[in-house]
Amino acid sequence: MKTCISCRGSGSLTCYTCRGYGQDKVGDKCPSCDGNGTVERSYCDGSGMVDDEDEDDD
Repeated sequence: MKTCISCRGSGSLTCYTCRGYGQDKVGDKCPSCDGNGTVERSYCDGSGMVDDEDEDDD
């Protein structure tokens, strides 16, 4: 368990500023940035915690 980079609306994902539309500052698509989003293959829950496990739960 580690702290996740704020992924609510606009938060930093993979060093990029993620906007509400799910785009970062280089114009690429962000891993879902609203409430619960994926941060570098990790699942960010509402508490802002990231579960760093190698599980594919889609």
